[in-house]
Amino acid sequence: MRNGVKDQFSDIRAERLDWISEALRDPNSDRFCGWDSQKKHHDRNRRVAVVMGDYIVVIALTGAKKANFITAYVADTPTSLAKIKAGPRWI
Repeated sequence: MRNGVKDQFSDIRAERLDWISEALRDPNSDRFCGWDSQKKHHDRNRRVAVVMGDYIVVIALTGAKKANFITAYVADTPTSLAKIKAGPRWI
């Protein structure tokens, strides 16, 4: 669904900024281990939270209480969401 333009402001994405902190704090979110595409396996240092049905938030854990934000997006196909949910649960 990308058009290749990355320097344009998106009102739709801006409306979702508050969703990120809510997703990270939501104790009822579905949490999964992220996928390391270079090593071709799941990585427990990456946490993928699924909230509101199809909103994805990915962080990289860097310490006991520290993390870096990676990305957040709405899963645009049922297949992409199914791949995330097929991975191991993050504990």
